[in-house]
Amino acid sequence: MLVSQSGVRMPKVLLLVSVALASISSAAQTSIEGSVRDRAGKSVPDARVTLQPEEGKTVRAITDSAGSFHFSALDAGRYTLQAQADGFYVSIVDFVLRPRQPLSFTIELQPKDSAKQAVEVSAHSLLVDPQKTGSSYTFTQQDLEKASRPADGLHRRSGQ
Repeated sequence: MLVSQSGVRMPKVLLLVSVALASISSAAQTSIEGSVRDRAGKSVPDARVTLQPEEGKTVRAITDSAGSFHFSALDAGRYTLQAQADGFYVSIVDFVLRPRQPLSFTIELQPKDSAKQAVEVSAHSLLVDPQKTGSSYTFTQQDLEKASRPADGLHRRSGQ
């Protein structure tokens, strides 16, 4: 029999099973590393990186001066990785992490561009006098003569 650190006696078989299970569990874990860059490829320090497993607890990291981050001892499964920094849009990546297959990401953040322009608006308006809303047209002699001629191909009938 063996005695544990807490003073409990354990049979050797139980101890071996516990050690084997612990090493299998840790052997199936893996890690993620990466960097956060801007559009020009420059590092983005102090970016907030969040790793959310489909099941489990969210973990967070802040990028260092080189824009790098690292998450270790991760179980296999589906994850969502989110990176954000002041002055940039949030970037989100969904992926599946496989056992003992570490991943490396380069995340490119897009800047929040703002356009500042001075716009001058000018308008003209017509005033309508409600007392003078009628319309009129003055016909000339030529206008009247054109109107009284029959159209080509049409003949007047007498007696109608």
